[in-house]
Amino acid sequence: MNESKIPMPAPKTLWFIAAILFALAIGLTPDMLIDLGPMRRSLTSSNPMTRNTAETTILITRLLCALGGGVLIGVIARWRRIRENRLFQAIRHHELPHGLAARLQQLSNSSLYMSCTAVLTGLLYVAVGENLLSSDLIYLINGEDGIIEYGTALLFLAAAIVAIRTAVLKRSNAIRHAGARRMIMRRSAVWHALLGLFFLLCVGEEVSWGQRLLGFETVDLLEDLNVQDENNLHNLLGYFADHLFIAGVFVYGALFPLLGHYFPFLWKAMDWLGLPVASLGLAVGFMIVLMLHDWTVYQILPQSSLRIAELRELLTSLCFLLLVVETSRRNG
Repeated sequence: MNESKIPMPAPKTLWFIAAILFALAIGLTPDMLIDLGPMRRSLTSSNPMTRNTAETTILITRLLCALGGGVLIGVIARWRRIRENRLFQAIRHHELPHGLAARLQQLSNSSLYMSCTAVLTGLLYVAVGENLLSSDLIYLINGEDGIIEYGTALLFLAAAIVAIRTAVLKRSNAIRHAGARRMIMRRSAVWHALLGLFFLLCVGEEVSWGQRLLGFETVDLLEDLNVQDENNLHNLLGYFADHLFIAGVFVYGALFPLLGHYFPFLWKAMDWLGLPVASLGLAVGFMIVLMLHDWTVYQILPQSSLRIAELRELLTSLCFLLLVVETSRRNG
Protein backbone atom coordinates (compact mmCIF):
# COMPACT_ATOMS: atom_id res chain seq x y z
CA MET A 1 0.00 0.00 0.00
CA ASN A 2 1.23 3.49 -0.88
CA GLU A 3 1.87 5.11 2.50
CA SER A 4 0.79 8.50 1.16
CA LYS A 5 -2.66 7.04 0.49
CA ILE A 6 -3.19 5.30 3.82
CA PRO A 7 -6.94 5.46 4.58
CA MET A 8 -8.25 7.20 7.68
CA PRO A 9 -10.47 5.42 10.21
CA ALA A 10 -14.05 6.16 9.22
CA PRO A 11 -16.56 7.41 11.80
CA LYS A 12 -18.61 4.22 11.30
CA THR A 13 -15.63 2.29 12.66
CA LEU A 14 -15.59 4.55 15.69
CA TRP A 15 -19.30 3.89 16.15
CA PHE A 16 -18.57 0.17 16.12
CA ILE A 17 -15.79 0.48 18.70
CA ALA A 18 -17.97 2.72 20.86
CA ALA A 19 -20.76 0.14 20.72
CA ILE A 20 -18.36 -2.59 21.85
CA LEU A 21 -17.17 -0.45 24.75
CA PHE A 22 -20.72 0.31 25.87
CA ALA A 23 -21.61 -3.39 25.58
CA LEU A 24 -18.65 -4.26 27.82
CA ALA A 25 -19.64 -1.54 30.27
CA ILE A 26 -23.08 -3.12 30.56
CA GLY A 27 -22.35 -6.82 30.26
CA LEU A 28 -18.97 -7.29 31.94
CA THR A 29 -20.23 -8.59 35.27
CA PRO A 30 -18.54 -10.81 37.87
CA ASP A 31 -21.10 -13.57 37.27
CA MET A 32 -20.38 -13.58 33.55
CA LEU A 33 -16.62 -13.77 34.13
CA ILE A 34 -17.04 -16.61 36.62
CA ASP A 35 -19.12 -18.54 34.09
CA LEU A 36 -16.66 -17.93 31.24
CA GLY A 37 -13.49 -18.40 33.28
CA PRO A 38 -11.55 -15.10 33.33
CA MET A 39 -10.81 -14.02 36.91
CA ARG A 40 -12.80 -17.01 38.22
CA ARG A 41 -10.09 -17.87 40.74
CA SER A 42 -9.91 -14.30 42.06
CA LEU A 43 -13.68 -13.83 42.17
CA THR A 44 -14.22 -17.11 44.04
CA SER A 45 -11.15 -16.86 46.26
CA SER A 46 -11.46 -17.61 49.96
CA ASN A 47 -9.44 -14.44 50.59
CA PRO A 48 -11.87 -11.49 50.96
CA MET A 49 -9.24 -8.99 49.82
CA THR A 50 -8.68 -10.93 46.60
CA ARG A 51 -12.42 -11.13 45.90
CA ASN A 52 -13.01 -7.46 46.69
CA THR A 53 -10.09 -6.38 44.53
CA ALA A 54 -11.33 -8.48 41.61
CA GLU A 55 -14.81 -6.98 41.89
CA THR A 56 -13.33 -3.47 42.12
CA THR A 57 -11.17 -4.16 39.07
CA ILE A 58 -14.24 -5.19 37.09
CA LEU A 59 -16.13 -2.09 38.20
CA ILE A 60 -13.24 0.16 37.18
CA THR A 61 -13.01 -1.63 33.83
CA ARG A 62 -16.71 -1.11 33.19
CA LEU A 63 -16.45 2.57 34.07
CA LEU A 64 -13.45 2.98 31.77
CA CYS A 65 -15.30 1.24 28.95
CA ALA A 66 -18.27 3.57 29.42
CA LEU A 67 -15.93 6.57 29.53
CA GLY A 68 -14.12 5.37 26.41
CA GLY A 69 -17.39 4.91 24.57
CA GLY A 70 -18.48 8.39 25.59
CA VAL A 71 -15.19 9.89 24.43
CA LEU A 72 -15.57 8.20 21.05
CA ILE A 73 -19.09 9.59 20.70
CA GLY A 74 -17.61 13.02 21.36
CA VAL A 75 -14.90 12.39 18.77
CA ILE A 76 -17.53 11.39 16.20
CA ALA A 77 -19.57 14.49 16.97
CA ARG A 78 -16.53 16.71 16.38
CA TRP A 79 -14.99 14.57 13.64
CA ARG A 80 -14.71 17.32 11.03
CA ARG A 81 -13.01 19.73 13.41
CA ILE A 82 -10.68 17.00 14.63
CA ARG A 83 -9.66 16.12 11.08
CA GLU A 84 -8.86 19.77 10.46
CA ASN A 85 -6.75 19.98 13.60
CA ARG A 86 -3.11 20.85 12.95
CA LEU A 87 -1.75 17.94 15.00
CA PHE A 88 -4.10 15.50 13.29
CA GLN A 89 -3.01 16.72 9.89
CA ALA A 90 0.65 16.55 10.88
CA ILE A 91 0.27 12.90 11.84
CA ARG A 92 -1.82 12.14 8.76
CA HIS A 93 0.87 13.49 6.46
CA HIS A 94 3.72 12.06 8.52
CA GLU A 95 6.01 9.86 6.42
CA LEU A 96 7.10 6.57 7.93
CA PRO A 97 10.79 5.71 7.54
CA HIS A 98 11.56 3.58 4.51
CA GLY A 99 10.58 -0.04 5.07
CA LEU A 100 9.00 0.51 8.49
CA ALA A 101 5.43 -0.12 7.32
CA ALA A 102 6.49 -3.42 5.73
CA ARG A 103 8.22 -4.54 8.93
CA LEU A 104 5.26 -3.62 11.09
CA GLN A 105 2.85 -5.50 8.83
CA GLN A 106 4.99 -8.63 8.72
CA LEU A 107 3.09 -11.53 10.23
CA SER A 108 5.47 -14.37 9.45
CA ASN A 109 8.65 -13.33 11.22
CA SER A 110 11.17 -14.61 13.73
CA SER A 111 9.31 -13.01 16.65
CA LEU A 112 6.17 -15.01 15.87
CA TYR A 113 8.15 -18.23 15.42
CA MET A 114 10.08 -17.78 18.66
CA SER A 115 7.04 -16.85 20.75
CA CYS A 116 4.95 -19.71 19.35
CA THR A 117 7.79 -22.19 19.84
CA ALA A 118 8.12 -21.05 23.44
CA VAL A 119 4.36 -21.40 23.99
CA LEU A 120 4.31 -24.92 22.54
CA THR A 121 7.32 -25.89 24.66
CA GLY A 122 5.58 -24.55 27.75
CA LEU A 123 2.37 -26.40 26.96
CA LEU A 124 4.33 -29.60 26.37
CA TYR A 125 5.90 -29.17 29.79
CA VAL A 126 2.45 -28.67 31.35
CA ALA A 127 1.08 -31.72 29.53
CA VAL A 128 3.77 -34.25 30.40
CA GLY A 129 5.94 -32.64 33.07
CA GLU A 130 4.35 -34.26 36.09
CA ASN A 131 4.42 -37.68 34.43
CA LEU A 132 8.05 -37.58 33.33
CA LEU A 133 9.78 -35.50 35.98
CA SER A 134 10.27 -36.05 39.69
CA SER A 135 8.47 -33.86 42.20
CA ASP A 136 11.80 -32.34 43.26
CA LEU A 137 12.64 -31.39 39.68
CA ILE A 138 9.14 -30.01 39.14
CA TYR A 139 9.56 -27.79 42.19
CA LEU A 140 12.99 -26.70 40.97
CA ILE A 141 11.42 -25.64 37.68
CA ASN A 142 8.03 -24.28 38.72
CA GLY A 143 8.31 -23.49 42.42
CA GLU A 144 9.13 -20.25 44.20
CA ASP A 145 12.63 -19.12 43.22
CA GLY A 146 12.58 -21.81 40.55
CA ILE A 147 13.89 -21.85 37.01
CA ILE A 148 10.73 -20.30 35.55
CA GLU A 149 10.67 -17.46 38.07
CA TYR A 150 14.35 -16.61 37.72
CA GLY A 151 14.13 -17.14 33.98
CA THR A 152 11.44 -14.48 33.88
CA ALA A 153 13.64 -12.11 35.87
CA LEU A 154 16.62 -12.75 33.57
CA LEU A 155 14.55 -12.15 30.44
CA PHE A 156 13.24 -8.88 31.86
CA LEU A 157 16.82 -7.94 32.75
CA ALA A 158 17.94 -8.68 29.19
CA ALA A 159 15.02 -6.62 27.86
CA ALA A 160 16.02 -3.75 30.14
CA ILE A 161 19.61 -3.84 28.89
CA VAL A 162 18.51 -3.85 25.24
CA ALA A 163 15.97 -1.08 25.83
CA ILE A 164 18.41 1.21 27.64
CA ARG A 165 21.13 0.55 25.07
CA THR A 166 18.66 1.38 22.30
CA ALA A 167 17.68 4.57 24.12
CA VAL A 168 21.32 5.67 24.27
CA LEU A 169 21.92 4.85 20.61
CA LYS A 170 18.77 6.60 19.42
CA ARG A 171 19.63 9.66 21.46
CA SER A 172 23.13 9.82 20.00
CA ASN A 173 21.95 9.05 16.46
CA ALA A 174 19.32 11.79 16.58
CA ILE A 175 21.93 14.38 15.62
CA ARG A 176 22.26 12.68 12.23
CA HIS A 177 18.68 13.61 11.41
CA ALA A 178 17.03 16.95 10.90
CA GLY A 179 13.70 18.51 11.80
CA ALA A 180 10.80 16.28 12.77
CA ARG A 181 12.75 13.03 12.50
CA ARG A 182 15.29 14.27 15.05
CA MET A 183 12.50 15.02 17.53
CA ILE A 184 10.94 11.62 16.88
CA MET A 185 14.29 9.96 17.57
CA ARG A 186 14.58 11.81 20.86
CA ARG A 187 11.06 10.85 21.87
CA SER A 188 11.82 7.25 20.95
CA ALA A 189 14.92 7.36 23.16
CA VAL A 190 12.78 8.53 26.07
CA TRP A 191 10.24 5.75 25.51
CA HIS A 192 12.97 3.12 25.36
CA ALA A 193 14.52 4.47 28.55
CA LEU A 194 11.14 4.30 30.29
CA LEU A 195 10.65 0.74 29.05
CA GLY A 196 14.08 -0.15 30.39
CA LEU A 197 13.20 1.24 33.81
CA PHE A 198 9.89 -0.62 33.75
CA PHE A 199 11.66 -3.88 32.93
CA LEU A 200 14.08 -3.31 35.81
CA LEU A 201 11.06 -2.83 38.06
CA CYS A 202 9.73 -6.16 36.78
CA VAL A 203 13.04 -7.83 37.62
CA GLY A 204 12.84 -6.63 41.21
CA GLU A 205 9.19 -7.57 41.50
CA GLU A 206 9.77 -11.06 40.14
CA VAL A 207 12.31 -11.89 42.84
CA SER A 208 10.50 -9.87 45.53
CA TRP A 209 13.49 -7.52 45.59
CA GLY A 210 15.76 -10.29 46.81
CA GLN A 211 13.67 -11.08 49.88
CA ARG A 212 14.27 -14.82 49.85
CA LEU A 213 17.81 -14.53 48.50
CA LEU A 214 18.84 -12.19 51.30
CA GLY A 215 16.53 -13.70 53.90
CA PHE A 216 14.78 -10.57 55.18
CA GLU A 217 11.20 -10.40 56.43
CA THR A 218 8.22 -8.77 54.76
CA VAL A 219 8.02 -5.14 55.83
CA ASP A 220 5.15 -4.29 58.17
CA LEU A 221 3.54 -1.92 55.66
CA LEU A 222 3.08 -4.74 53.13
CA GLU A 223 2.39 -7.63 55.47
CA ASP A 224 -1.37 -7.11 55.66
CA LEU A 225 -1.78 -5.96 52.06
CA ASN A 226 0.24 -8.55 50.16
CA VAL A 227 -1.71 -11.76 49.53
CA GLN A 228 1.51 -13.80 49.35
CA ASP A 229 3.24 -12.06 52.28
CA GLU A 230 6.09 -10.86 50.04
CA ASN A 231 7.99 -7.62 49.52
CA ASN A 232 6.54 -6.76 46.14
CA LEU A 233 3.83 -4.61 44.62
CA HIS A 234 2.24 -6.97 42.12
CA ASN A 235 0.63 -9.11 44.83
CA LEU A 236 -0.80 -6.15 46.71
CA LEU A 237 -4.53 -5.85 47.30
CA GLY A 238 -5.46 -9.19 45.80
CA TYR A 239 -3.44 -9.14 42.58
CA PHE A 240 -4.74 -5.76 41.40
CA ALA A 241 -1.35 -4.95 39.86
CA ASP A 242 -1.32 -8.32 38.09
CA HIS A 243 -4.69 -7.58 36.50
CA LEU A 244 -3.46 -4.14 35.49
CA PHE A 245 -0.28 -5.63 34.03
CA ILE A 246 -2.18 -8.14 31.89
CA ALA A 247 -4.52 -5.43 30.63
CA GLY A 248 -1.59 -3.15 29.82
CA VAL A 249 0.28 -5.88 27.96
CA PHE A 250 -2.86 -6.67 25.97
CA VAL A 251 -3.41 -3.05 24.93
CA TYR A 252 0.23 -2.18 24.24
CA GLY A 253 1.62 -5.48 23.01
CA ALA A 254 -1.33 -6.85 21.05
CA LEU A 255 -4.19 -4.40 20.52
CA PHE A 256 -2.22 -1.37 19.28
CA PRO A 257 -0.28 -3.32 16.62
CA LEU A 258 -3.37 -5.24 15.49
CA LEU A 259 -5.40 -2.04 15.14
CA GLY A 260 -2.46 -0.47 13.33
CA HIS A 261 -2.64 -3.26 10.77
CA TYR A 262 -6.20 -2.23 9.87
CA PHE A 263 -5.77 1.50 10.49
CA PRO A 264 -2.19 2.44 9.52
CA PHE A 265 -2.90 5.98 10.72
CA LEU A 266 -2.27 4.55 14.18
CA TRP A 267 1.17 3.36 13.11
CA LYS A 268 1.89 6.85 11.86
CA ALA A 269 0.74 8.25 15.19
CA MET A 270 2.90 5.83 17.17
CA ASP A 271 5.93 6.54 14.99
CA TRP A 272 5.34 10.28 15.34
CA LEU A 273 5.25 9.81 19.12
CA GLY A 274 8.38 7.66 18.94
CA LEU A 275 6.55 4.87 20.75
CA PRO A 276 8.14 1.42 20.28
CA VAL A 277 5.53 -0.90 18.81
CA ALA A 278 5.50 -4.62 18.08
CA SER A 279 5.28 -6.09 14.61
CA LEU A 280 2.08 -7.85 13.60
CA GLY A 281 3.75 -11.23 14.12
CA LEU A 282 4.85 -10.35 17.64
CA ALA A 283 1.40 -8.91 18.41
CA VAL A 284 -0.06 -12.32 17.59
CA GLY A 285 2.59 -13.85 19.85
CA PHE A 286 1.59 -11.52 22.68
CA MET A 287 -2.07 -12.44 22.12
CA ILE A 288 -1.38 -16.18 22.27
CA VAL A 289 0.69 -15.80 25.44
CA LEU A 290 -2.02 -13.74 27.13
CA MET A 291 -4.52 -16.53 26.45
CA LEU A 292 -2.60 -18.86 28.76
CA HIS A 293 -4.70 -19.22 31.90
CA ASP A 294 -5.92 -22.12 33.98
CA TRP A 295 -9.38 -21.74 32.48
CA THR A 296 -8.05 -21.99 28.91
CA VAL A 297 -5.11 -24.39 29.16
CA TYR A 298 -6.92 -26.97 31.26
CA GLN A 299 -9.76 -27.06 28.78
CA ILE A 300 -7.44 -28.94 26.43
CA LEU A 301 -4.85 -30.45 28.79
CA PRO A 302 -5.26 -32.60 31.90
CA GLN A 303 -5.43 -30.67 35.16
CA SER A 304 -2.11 -30.45 36.98
CA SER A 305 -0.49 -28.58 39.84
CA LEU A 306 1.75 -26.59 37.50
CA ARG A 307 1.20 -22.84 37.74
CA ILE A 308 0.09 -21.46 34.39
CA ALA A 309 0.43 -17.88 35.66
CA GLU A 310 4.18 -18.33 36.14
CA LEU A 311 4.52 -19.76 32.64
CA ARG A 312 2.56 -16.82 31.21
CA GLU A 313 4.85 -14.35 32.97
CA LEU A 314 7.92 -16.10 31.58
CA LEU A 315 6.57 -15.98 28.03
CA THR A 316 5.46 -12.37 28.44
CA SER A 317 8.99 -11.39 29.43
CA LEU A 318 10.26 -13.19 26.32
CA CYS A 319 7.83 -11.23 24.14
CA PHE A 320 8.99 -7.96 25.67
CA LEU A 321 12.58 -8.91 24.93
CA LEU A 322 11.61 -9.66 21.33
CA LEU A 323 9.85 -6.28 21.17
CA VAL A 324 12.89 -4.24 22.13
CA VAL A 325 15.09 -6.36 19.87
CA GLU A 326 12.71 -5.55 17.01
CA THR A 327 12.68 -1.83 17.72
CA SER A 328 16.46 -1.70 18.16
CA ARG A 329 16.87 -2.92 14.57
CA ARG A 330 14.51 -0.45 12.93
CA ASN A 331 15.58 2.53 10.91
CA GLY A 332 16.57 5.53 12.93
